[in-house]
Amino acid sequence: MHCPTFLKSFIRVVSVLLLGQWGLLGCLTEIDLEAPESVTARTAIRGKLVASDQPYVLVEITNVSDYRAADIPEAVIGAEVLLTTDAGEAVLLPMRRNGEYYLDLNQPGPLSPDIGENFQLTVTTPEGRTYQSDWEPLRPVPTPAGITQVSETRMVLNNVGNTVEQEFLRFLVNTPITNPEDGTGAFLKWEFSGVFRITESTLDLPIPPQAKICYIREVVNLENVVVFNGNAGRTEQLESFFLLEEPYDYRFYEGYYLTVRQQSLSENAHQYWAKISEVVNRSGNFFESPAGKVTGNFRNVVDTEEEVFGYFYATEEITLHYRVQRGEKRIFPLCPTLVKPDADGVNYLCFNCLDHPKSSEEKPAFWID
Repeated sequence: MHCPTFLKSFIRVVSVLLLGQWGLLGCLTEIDLEAPESVTARTAIRGKLVASDQPYVLVEITNVSDYRAADIPEAVIGAEVLLTTDAGEAVLLPMRRNGEYYLDLNQPGPLSPDIGENFQLTVTTPEGRTYQSDWEPLRPVPTPAGITQVSETRMVLNNVGNTVEQEFLRFLVNTPITNPEDGTGAFLKWEFSGVFRITESTLDLPIPPQAKICYIREVVNLENVVVFNGNAGRTEQLESFFLLEEPYDYRFYEGYYLTVRQQSLSENAHQYWAKISEVVNRSGNFFESPAGKVTGNFRNVVDTEEEVFGYFYATEEITLHYRVQRGEKRIFPLCPTLVKPDADGVNYLCFNCLDHPKSSEEKPAFWID
């Protein structure tokens, strides 16, 4: 992706984007700042407790610099991560991989997430610094009625700079926006992923190997954060609320499932994600709110002046799997039906579709042909 450059001789401010989305890969706003002489890494903690059919807690801990563009977040290894409830239950999260701490709450244990409970995260680093989040309530999520799609064609620049027509599939949700427990406005957030199918090319050989069929998973809409404040709604139902759009291309030729995860938020969590959304959804207008630090809900229990980035929230999540319908334009498969073994210009996945890191020959359980 090409990211616009507004000013030269810049220092990138990246900390808010690192904290604003799990694995965010969108364009970073570049602004001109004078870097301080001494810059120290700051701790970033991103955590969420998800109550669903497969409940879990996931926490990522890194050290980041909000001034040095070349710095890559450094995973914090060997931290102690403690999840507690207002009922006095507590459980430690084991480290699943460097900097990532995970606990499957579906397993028998001392803690199970219940609507109405409050949760708190306490992190102690190997250096002995202890950070604690505010208490986060687990609120119920309204059940969405379904996903719909519409098509839109507009002129865009292709990868060589020419203006061409491109069809986009736009996905919409219909959902109640009231709390199913007490009828108050619900605060909502959505996350997305997709899976598409490709069939390898058959090699032009006397006895060609069997072409494989692969299902490739992808995270979509990483460059945007989609939230909604149910208290601001004038009705109890959202109709055709826009979630995201995707260019209509080869991914949709053999079938595509869009997975939409609708999440509940507390009011404080919504305020945080709305601020993150304001930053990462920027159109590039110079007069918009500048990119900067978004205050999270962690604090150093000893040094209260230390800046701690990130947020911990608790959410109930409902998952929808939507089979995407064909668009209006003609599209072509990624892989030709028959190719020479040494053919040029053919995507590498057409020779071995398992070379993609998120590829599998196993059809997802929700996939219906």
